[in-house]
Amino acid sequence: MAPGRKLTLTDWEVRLFRRHIRKNLHMAVAALVIWAKQSFGKAISVASTCRYIKSCSYAFDKARRKPFPTSSNKRLRVALSKSHLSWTSSQFKKVLCTNESIFEVSYGNIGRKVIRKKDEANDPSCYKRVVHKASSVIVWGCLAVNGVGNLHFCTIKTPDYIRVLEVNLRPSVQRLFGRKRYLFQQDNARPHTAKITNTWLRAKHAPVSE
Repeated sequence: MAPGRKLTLTDWEVRLFRRHIRKNLHMAVAALVIWAKQSFGKAISVASTCRYIKSCSYAFDKARRKPFPTSSNKRLRVALSKSHLSWTSSQFKKVLCTNESIFEVSYGNIGRKVIRKKDEANDPSCYKRVVHKASSVIVWGCLAVNGVGNLHFCTIKTPDYIRVLEVNLRPSVQRLFGRKRYLFQQDNARPHTAKITNTWLRAKHAPVSE
């Protein structure tokens, strides 16, 4: 609090306030104002509430949104990393990484902000909450060490995935590698490992990274 400013909350109430925000990181300031009035019988302004949050070494910041990998995902990632420990930088430069990502459009204020400390940006409890399925689009993309290839709106069904490759793979390879050799990298999603996908890749002589 600023020097000389009359404190609204006692030291004991501040400790309760700190404990409450620690347990309710996604609580809005307006809700904290109501909680303080109900808990302490004192009317605290929004500005004062924000100052108390800051005095407790917390701040309102944008909540990050990240997927949580499963135990199986973690094991596969570790195995993949170990299998490439002996790779040289020149080998990595040949890889064309491809994947699809889901981009969602959220509405309202739910989960946008979180009360956290400076070093808690990557704390899972401070990530954005998802309370409903938002409208979304799927985008296929590829990149290499020297740049980014095409981006393409798509679905994740196998026939559509092959059409995405037909339209975007060769132009991306030509732009990023020219006539140099490359390795096509994809994950183990069903459309990627489907028999017709592998048949198509062999027919196009696309060297797939193991």
